Amino acid sequence: AKALAGGQKSFTAVARCYYYDGESDEGSNHGSTTISIVPIPAPEPVPVIINAQCVIPNVGFDIVKFPAHDNTDMSQIIERKVYINGIQVDDSQFFSGNYIFGIGHDGLKRIDVYYTSTDGSESIYTGWSYIYDTKPNAQFRISGTYKQNRMLTVNDISDIGNVQIVLDNYPITDYEWSFRSLNGDQSSLRMREISDIKKEIMYKTSGSYEIQLVTKNSLGRVSDPYLFDFEICPDYQPAVEIDLNNTVIARNETIGAWNYNAASTDNDIVESNTIELWYDSNNDGTYDQKLQTWDGSNGFPQYTPTKLGRYKFINKVTESFGEPTIQEFITPDDTVSKTVEREILVDNLIPMTGLYVQIPIVRPEIDTYFMLDTNLNSDKTNYIINNRIEL
Repeated sequence: AKALAGGQKSFTAVARCYYYDGESDEGSNHGSTTISIVPIPAPEPVPVIINAQCVIPNVGFDIVKFPAHDNTDMSQIIERKVYINGIQVDDSQFFSGNYIFGIGHDGLKRIDVYYTSTDGSESIYTGWSYIYDTKPNAQFRISGTYKQNRMLTVNDISDIGNVQIVLDNYPITDYEWSFRSLNGDQSSLRMREISDIKKEIMYKTSGSYEIQLVTKNSLGRVSDPYLFDFEICPDYQPAVEIDLNNTVIARNETIGAWNYNAASTDNDIVESNTIELWYDSNNDGTYDQKLQTWDGSNGFPQYTPTKLGRYKFINKVTESFGEPTIQEFITPDDTVSKTVEREILVDNLIPMTGLYVQIPIVRPEIDTYFMLDTNLNSDKTNYIINNRIEL
């Protein structure tokens, strides 16, 4: 057909009839036709089909090589372009397996790959990846009582401050702790080194202090410092209140307290409460004779003196720590106590004199009350209270 292209061919047809006896006869009608030979058109070229076979991981790390590969048949590809979040990057470097996003380029990434074939057709492949920041975050927790001679436990909790997938691939390997004084005595710090991630500390002096933690992971990346400032409060003395019902009494009168209280002001435990009564036997200002001892936890005692002179109650209240401490760093001087003293005077009553006459006289017994004006100043009130025997 290719050789005859462009020519013409004529065909003539004659009808002939054959009878049963073997005779035949041609009719008078003949048929003819002419056929023109035209060339067969060339087939349309088969379009190039681009079957993109990109391998783009869903997860990557900012300073670690990104293992992207392109397994697409490039024999009929004349151009390939790669865009990351709309910004073009070198496609060869990107698909080399050595591409690094870099510090500060973490986050969700849309990766578009554009192909142009030899026949001008185009194709696009889109993938998504999340790039994680590999810089570690340092973090710790402090528990305990922020007070002198009390234990504080410092625990690293950086695991909750970091993304688990980053920790799984690049764990924290180094912990650098710093303990500083802001307004206190750094030499008062005492510490148990439990491990790299746990410390037990105690300060023997009140003040302001600071703890810092810096971590480093297996990639060599270093965290920002994690700082915590705190105040160590003093271990306050217990409160002791003693209000005696009198400070000057006569012999055989009973002395006691109308108000007595001994308690910790900062939630410590009162371990002992001792009340001693001393007597100045020589009347020289020195209380040299201990008469009696009481347990003050049962309240303030009552006492009836039989001798003239000066007496002194000495009440010593001692606290235990009440919260965990580090026992090997505790000395007897660290125990907090308070001593309160109250003096009383046992004085003679003014002697009574009288005349005895023939007529019997019945001496009346009277009670005397000193009524104090609320407008009196404290000096006058105290004078009346403390000199009732002389008055």
